[in-house]
Amino acid sequence: NESELIENNPLLYNYLNEHRDHLLGRKSMHIRKEPFYSTFGVGEYTFSIHKVFFNAMGSTKQSFSVGSTQENEFLGDKLLIPHNNINCISTDSLEEAHFVCGILNSQWVADFVSSRIGKSKYPWSTKMMSRIPVPKFDDSDVNHQEISKASLVIHELAKNGQEYSDNEVELNSLVSKILD
Repeated sequence: NESELIENNPLLYNYLNEHRDHLLGRKSMHIRKEPFYSTFGVGEYTFSIHKVFFNAMGSTKQSFSVGSTQENEFLGDKLLIPHNNINCISTDSLEEAHFVCGILNSQWVADFVSSRIGKSKYPWSTKMMSRIPVPKFDDSDVNHQEISKASLVIHELAKNGQEYSDNEVELNSLVSKILD
């Protein structure tokens, strides 16, 4: 609470207070009920190393991607943390992230989502994402491993500017095996 922050961390409070107007200018309805410096939507999941990132707003076209850290010449490896309309799904491993990403980028999911959304501004909302039947990743399941590997290959090809449409056909076949 604010009085504890003033007592225990006066320099931090002074810094935040210098930016009070800017912080109060945020549009979230939650801010009116909490201290002016509150943040929302931040938890342990925010700091997970391996995540699947996606733009939640504006496009029904899937564009899920796996990320973890970004090399910075001045700061070294920095953890990727989404902001604003970029959302993420935190995972326990790189393999799980690629499995989830592979499922979400599949034609099966494209068909599933397009049959359920109208003209929503947020086609990839939390509500929609919760309806997609992504199985829990099982690293001992060969089908799960293959989906993960296929996603990793597609990411590498895309990163190097190479064609990957044949790999997408393979990924769609693998996803269909477990979701049909």
